[in-house]
Amino acid sequence: MTIQWFPGHMAKARREVTEKLKLVDIIFELVDARLPLSSRNPMIDEVTGQKPRLIILNKADMADEAETQNWIRYFDGQDIQAVAINSLEGKGLQKVTKAAKEILSEKWDRMRAKGMKPRAIRAMIVGIPNVGKSTLINRLAKKTWRRQATCQE
Repeated sequence: MTIQWFPGHMAKARREVTEKLKLVDIIFELVDARLPLSSRNPMIDEVTGQKPRLIILNKADMADEAETQNWIRYFDGQDIQAVAINSLEGKGLQKVTKAAKEILSEKWDRMRAKGMKPRAIRAMIVGIPNVGKSTLINRLAKKTWRRQATCQE
C-alpha cells in the first residue's frame, strides 16, 4: 500500500502558483521574523524559479531586532532582498513597496524604453500558514484589520 503524504490541497496550490506566475512581476515571500528559515516553504524556490522575489520578515515586533538585521544580511548574501515589517500594525509597509520598485527598476526601464506606460506592480504573496499573508494583503489594500468581526445584523 502506498501512502500519499502530499495532500491534495498542497498539489492544487502548487499548480495554481505555477499557472499564475506569468501574470505577476514579483513574488513577496512572507516568513516569520522569529524563525525565518523554519517558516519558509522549501518548494517556493523550485516553483517560482527565476521570478524576482522579496522576502518579507513579518512580525518583526516580536523578534529580536539585532537578529532580524542579521537575517536581512543573510538573505542579502544569498542575493535575495529582504525587509522586516509588522503587518498587523502596518509598520514598515513602505519598505515593501520601495524594495519592490528597486528590484523591478530594470524591468520598468526596459518597458519605458519600449514606449510602454508604467503600471501598478503585480505581486504574488506566498508563505506557509500563519505568517500573516491576509493581514499584509489587507494592509497593502489599505483596509483596516480587525481582530473581531462586528457584523451582527
